[in-house]
Amino acid sequence: MLHGALGSAAQFEQVIPLLADRYDIYWIDFEGHGPRPAAGEFRVEHFAENVLQFLDSYHMPKIDVFGYSLGGYVAMWLAHTHPEHIDRILTLNTKYFWTPEVAVSENAKLDADSIEAKVPAFARTLAARHTGIGWREVLARTRAMLTVMGDHNLLTEDVLRTITNQVCIAVGDQDSTDSVEESERVCAALPNADLVVLPDAPHALEKIGADRVAGLIGEFFG
Repeated sequence: MLHGALGSAAQFEQVIPLLADRYDIYWIDFEGHGPRPAAGEFRVEHFAENVLQFLDSYHMPKIDVFGYSLGGYVAMWLAHTHPEHIDRILTLNTKYFWTPEVAVSENAKLDADSIEAKVPAFARTLAARHTGIGWREVLARTRAMLTVMGDHNLLTEDVLRTITNQVCIAVGDQDSTDSVEESERVCAALPNADLVVLPDAPHALEKIGADRVAGLIGEFFG
């Protein structure tokens, strides 16, 4: 299970108990998230390396992956670069197509001073979540990462066409970051993908609800 930007493995703490009797479940914090330190900048490639190091430490040659938001992007990049390690993939509310304009729009939501002033409860949540390098540093490094993604989107349609894994692209119909139309475009590019649209579902994992997320995972992975 791979978490999203500004998130951590703790995002899954309500979902995991609903699945633990059916699956062997593993989760990690990407470097710099949660309590985990970070040596350098945030990059999708670095987070993918975090996953590979984790697999190596547990001697797991191949895994199924559920990736939420950025976690889904990392999973698909791994399927492209290290297909020998990745089997089935389920992504939820993952934005695949990045441009400089999209990065600017998303980065406008990540101003630490504005978050602290306008949504102090969310600022407190981030502060409690990111004890490794601090929530303000997480925001700053995430903004820099999104700028790089906007300038050089890794998962182009040509790249997606090379990913032959069985994939499910799930998206909430109220997601303000991703969209149903964009997810349809992703599915059209992937050779072996299905689309699931969650009604009345926003972007935030916590607002979708643990039962719905667990049900989605169980339906896809069986």
